[in-house]
Amino acid sequence: GWHLDMPDGRTMARTPLPEWSATRRIPVAFTTDLGVLSWHPSGQDYSIRWYFGADGGFQRWYANLEAPAITWRDAGLAGLDTVDWDLDVKISPDRGWEGKDEDEFAARLALPHAYWVDDEERVRRAGKDVIALVEAGVFPFDGTWCDFRPDPAWQPIPPRLPEGWD
Repeated sequence: GWHLDMPDGRTMARTPLPEWSATRRIPVAFTTDLGVLSWHPSGQDYSIRWYFGADGGFQRWYANLEAPAITWRDAGLAGLDTVDWDLDVKISPDRGWEGKDEDEFAARLALPHAYWVDDEERVRRAGKDVIALVEAGVFPFDGTWCDFRPDPAWQPIPPRLPEGWD
């Protein structure tokens, strides 16, 4: 996959938020030992990720609280744009859950001139919506796609982003 980092190589975690918000970032490729299937339900304030171990076995779900995804297609390229809201929910296979990044979210809310989240209640409501689905054991937390395997014919992510990615 790809992350955006500062031109000097600093990650978001190592950069003061006002500087991060004011600086154009550059794409940096990364790899992970985990397999990831990501679902972005239309119009929802979250995406859900299924994480798989090196053996292909399901490990956990992850709810990323974010602006509804906007898909686009142009000149042979396609993409999905969203804005991460930092607060997340980690969900174990037995549907136990825990919030993630509460301290970071609170600290960033204290910097409204630099932070892109302008509706704290909307973010918290998205988390409550996900937790309600988890606790009810309904899709996407009902075991669906936990046996997902990618098509072996799929190509790996290219080593460089194509022109127009941004």
